[in-house]
Amino acid sequence: MKTFFYLFCLCTFLWTLPCISPAQSPINNDIIEKVQTELEKQHGQSETERIRKGVSQLARNWRSGDGTEQEFADFCLRYFMSGNTLHSNFRRIIDNLTYMEGMLYKISTLFHESDYYTDTPKLEADDYLQRILPGSDHYSAKFAHYVQLNFPYYTFAEKQRHCREWTREKWAMVCLGDSYAFRHDRFSSNPFTEKANHFKRYMEHYFFSIDRITDKKGKYLYTDEIALHCHRGLRDQIKQEYTAPGGTSRQELLYAIAENATTGNIPVLFLKDTTTRWNPSAGKLYKMENGKQKEIKNYETENLHRYAGLLACMKEKMFTDQSYTPQTTTIQRTFDKSSVSLEKTETLIRNFLADPLLSEIGRIIEKRLGRKLRPYDIWYSGFQEQSAFSAVYLDSLTHSRYPDPQTFRKDLPNLLIKMGIHPQDAHFIGSHISVRPVVSGGYSSQPSLPGDTALLTTMFGKQGLDYKAFRVSMHELGHCICGVFCTNNIDYFRLAGVPCDAITEAFAELFAYKNAEALDLHPSSPDEKQHLLNLATIWYLLEMGGQTLTEIETWKWLYAHPEATAQELKEAVLHISSTIWNTYFSKIFHIRDQHILSIYNHYITGDLYLYNYFLGNVIMYQLHKTSVSSDLTEELKKACREGCTLTDLWMEKAVSAPVSTEFLMQDALKAIEYFNTSSRK
Repeated sequence: MKTFFYLFCLCTFLWTLPCISPAQSPINNDIIEKVQTELEKQHGQSETERIRKGVSQLARNWRSGDGTEQEFADFCLRYFMSGNTLHSNFRRIIDNLTYMEGMLYKISTLFHESDYYTDTPKLEADDYLQRILPGSDHYSAKFAHYVQLNFPYYTFAEKQRHCREWTREKWAMVCLGDSYAFRHDRFSSNPFTEKANHFKRYMEHYFFSIDRITDKKGKYLYTDEIALHCHRGLRDQIKQEYTAPGGTSRQELLYAIAENATTGNIPVLFLKDTTTRWNPSAGKLYKMENGKQKEIKNYETENLHRYAGLLACMKEKMFTDQSYTPQTTTIQRTFDKSSVSLEKTETLIRNFLADPLLSEIGRIIEKRLGRKLRPYDIWYSGFQEQSAFSAVYLDSLTHSRYPDPQTFRKDLPNLLIKMGIHPQDAHFIGSHISVRPVVSGGYSSQPSLPGDTALLTTMFGKQGLDYKAFRVSMHELGHCICGVFCTNNIDYFRLAGVPCDAITEAFAELFAYKNAEALDLHPSSPDEKQHLLNLATIWYLLEMGGQTLTEIETWKWLYAHPEATAQELKEAVLHISSTIWNTYFSKIFHIRDQHILSIYNHYITGDLYLYNYFLGNVIMYQLHKTSVSSDLTEELKKACREGCTLTDLWMEKAVSAPVSTEFLMQDALKAIEYFNTSSRK
């Protein structure tokens, strides 16, 4: 799952947000030119680029409340630095910012524990404590001005041009400059924030009581009380049903729920009243009265609620476009921040989805299932090693071994060793991870201070950690490994991390795929294990490629139709998702006009994040291929020392190649041949 560390960055950013609206700068060009010329005389031509960029960028962010034009000029002439003065002050700045930001994150997390974790009860004092969180305005203190003047912002294109010539110190300076590049008003009102936040909370607690839902014939297929989250709960249960007797009928039921969610046909009363019963295939709602079902006619559905929420989430981000000079779109900023090209990403995905090998893999799955593919088979889990065991058996293993977070945390070094990490590193990583229980899903964060601990969260039920939560834990453990490696032995902590979230998602999936090894389960030969990983990766990329294109095309559509209503957005999303399905998936699944490619929570809450999952699994396979012929632990540690520079530079250090599906698809030919032999089921 998406790493929780972005919340730390967001919190830090919010504390440093300026108190200013996107008003035009009061500094005219003549003043800017005079200041730049004078600074070049004082500091020499070697500083021309920094002077030009720093003064111009600060002028764009300077407001009348910051001072007059003369005060702007005086500030620039007084506080621009070069030579040893620059270097010594830079080190002081980043060392102190590291400590301040890390401590603020720890304080914020502590004050919000009752909101985040299930093992901390909510008390009345919590709301008041959260109101007194420490913070500061870095603009009123002129600190942000000081940083921007001396450490200017570089665009993605500029970073690409200079990346081979910059020193590590220069990269750290550029990273510092990124933090103060654009000035927003933390006190200004975004008209979409309240509705967007409310919708995100709604979707985080969007559960279906599956035991109150019937199949199309009115039969209850789940008799035990069970609540599944939409989307991840439905998806994971569908995956689990592949190893259960009669699983197909239950998968059909779960898919009917998902389809009704995407089309807005979920009965509102069903979500609120536990005495109701629902038949999603027939579109009928009932209420239990005296032990009998009484049909409810003309019930209210969610209708546009899903898409009104999506609209609010997207508009909230689009509203901030005006704060950026020059003005850019959320799409451009998102991909530039990740140092990946939108155009190259789309091309990579479309070329992958058009590969005829996908149809061949689809036929292998049909053979293994003994039936034709259904749309929910985008979540087919039979290529993962744990599919050799029943869900009941897997649950029994994890329940018995991990009844609580403390037991799980103590066993982390052993789990890491089983998955190929050196014993010494495994114990170091394990001692630098804390484990906390959450309501559903899981997330993680990297250490906020040098030598500090990473955070891993997952869901512990009454019986302990079930298998689905264990696999989530292995995914989050991968994030933590990345975080611990990135924050230890780094030359500049300002660079600690990775240039794009796709890389930490690669770590997460690399270890999620190793979850069977962590449980001492080895059902496959080395050759079969490799082929399974190959096809599992490809099948995941098929699904995620479609989800990602749907997300990107939805953002493009809303920018082309900024005045769209929720109804128009709903129609657009259903059209976009079904078009992408018909273009790439219908030839594999032999069914048209499906909307499952718009089901993800990350999508419906406007995150614009799914491309990281696609790229992350491509990178994961490249990391795997590299580690086969070398030392996994050392290769990962070496790559993490690159830090937050550019994705291409990180990939060069990690695998000596750019992000590519070349090796993946080459290996697919061998895997397809392997599973097409008569003895392979």
